[in-house]
Amino acid sequence: MLRFAVKRLAILKQTAAKLKRDESGAIMVFFAVSLVVLLGLVAISFDMGRINITQTELQSYADNVALAAAGELDGKADSITRATAAAASMISDRQTFGEGDNTLAGVTDYTLTFLSTLPASDADPTTAVTADPLQAGYVRVDVTEQTVPWVFGAAFFSLSGETPPDIDEVGASAIAGFTRIACDISSMMFCVPPGFNPAAEAGNVIRLRAGGGSGQWGPGNFGFLEPPGGLSAIDPNGNCAGFSASAQEWCVLAAQSPRTVCFREEGLDTRPGQAVGRMAAAINTRFDIYEGVLNSYRDHPAFGPAPNTISGYEVSTQGGGKTPQCKIDQAASTEPEYTIGLPPDDCFATDDCPGGRFGTGDFAAGYADYVATNYGTAPGWFPPYPTTRWQIYNDEIANSTDGDIAEMSGKQETGAAICNAANRTPDPERRVIIAAGVDCAANEIKGSATGVSVDEWVRVFILQPADSVSKDIFVEVLGGAGSGAAGGGAGFLTEHIQLYR
Repeated sequence: MLRFAVKRLAILKQTAAKLKRDESGAIMVFFAVSLVVLLGLVAISFDMGRINITQTELQSYADNVALAAAGELDGKADSITRATAAAASMISDRQTFGEGDNTLAGVTDYTLTFLSTLPASDADPTTAVTADPLQAGYVRVDVTEQTVPWVFGAAFFSLSGETPPDIDEVGASAIAGFTRIACDISSMMFCVPPGFNPAAEAGNVIRLRAGGGSGQWGPGNFGFLEPPGGLSAIDPNGNCAGFSASAQEWCVLAAQSPRTVCFREEGLDTRPGQAVGRMAAAINTRFDIYEGVLNSYRDHPAFGPAPNTISGYEVSTQGGGKTPQCKIDQAASTEPEYTIGLPPDDCFATDDCPGGRFGTGDFAAGYADYVATNYGTAPGWFPPYPTTRWQIYNDEIANSTDGDIAEMSGKQETGAAICNAANRTPDPERRVIIAAGVDCAANEIKGSATGVSVDEWVRVFILQPADSVSKDIFVEVLGGAGSGAAGGGAGFLTEHIQLYR
C-alpha cells in the first residue's frame, strides 16, 4: 500500500512538471483579453463616430436655422414673425443615427429665442431675451436633443461590467445676428413717424428743424451722428484727413463724397444740438455759401459747390463788389434781378401741412412762382407741372453751360458758382444727402443718445440753404437708400448676417 502511494505521488509530480512546461492553450487567455480591448476600440471608433456625426449634423442644422431666422431681423414690426416662418419653411436636414424621425424640419426640432444684445464674452450666458420685433437683432437656436443608442459599446460595457457614459444624448445650439452697415452717407439723422416709407413719400417735402433742449424730439427734428469709434475712426485717406478734430466734426457733412465712415444701423450715437450751427454751415457749401467756420475754406477743393446753386439768396461782396464774401443775404423781392430757390410744398405757405413738417407733394403755386420769378416764361426744355423739384434741378443742369443758364441772364443767380467756382463739381448728387430716419419716440431721442436704431436710410434733395436763423432745411424725399432701393445714390447699405456662436 505504501509502495502504491509513493508511486502515485511520483506520477503526480511528473504530471505537474510536464504541465508546468506545457504552454499550449495560453492563446485563449490573450484572446479573451484582446476581445474586450477590441470591442472597446470598435465601440470608440464606431459608436463615438456615430455620436460625433450626429452632433455635426445637428450643429449644421442649428447654424442654418439661425442664419435663416436672423436674415429677417431687420427691426420691422413683423420681423420676429418672418424670422419664425423662415426658420420653419426654408431649412430642412437629416440626422443619420439618432432615434426617431430622421428628418429635421419644423418647430418640433428646435426652439428659437430672440435677443436684443449679446454679452461681451462668449463665455457669458445670453440673458437679453426680447419679444419686441423692433429690438430683436439676434436669435439663438437650440436643437432638440437626439439619442444615439450604443451598439458595440453596449457589449463592451456589459463584458467590462462598467456603466456606459452619459454621452448618447446629442444636441446643438447656434446664435446668429443681422446687421446693416451704411457707408458713404451724410452724418445726419432726422426723426420720422412710425411706419415711414421713403418710397411712398418720394416727391414730398419735409421741413427739417433742429432738435434741441431736453424735451422729446418729434418727427421732423434733425440732428447729427457720432462716427463709430469717435473721430479717430474717420478714413485717414478721405477728404477730411488732415483736418483737426473740431473741423472733422463738420467736414464729414460738408465735404464732397466724403467716404470717411461707415455706420452700424442698429447702434448709432447721436450728437448734442450745439453742433447745429456748424452743421448748417456745412450743408450750405453745396450752394456756394461759406459762413462761420466754413469761411476759411471757401476755396478748398473738398467743399466745392453743386453744379446748380440757385438758392434765392444773393452773394454779399466787399471792396466795391469785386471780391465775393461768400455769405448770404436775402434779396429784396422788388428788385428785378430777384430769384427764388426751389419751392417747398404749397401747404407750408398756408401752414396746413400734416404735422406741420411733412408735405403732400403738391407745389403748383410754388412752381408757377418759380417760373415767373426766375424765367418770366418757362423755356421749352423746362419740365411741365406736375413734376418734381429734383427733375427741375437736373433739367436746369442739363441746359446750362458751366453752371450758367442762358435764360436766367441778368438775374442775381444763373446757377453758376461764384465763390468756389474752381472746385465746382459736375455731380448733381452734391445736393443730395443720405440721412438716417429714426423713430425718435421709440429710441427716446432728446439730444445725445447711444445705441439708436435706424428705421430707414432716406435719400433727400436739399431745396434751399439752411435758414441762417432757424436752421430749418427743406428737403424733397427721393426714396430709400441702400440694398435694392431705387435710386440708392452714392451711399450704399450692405446687410451682414453672421453666426456669433
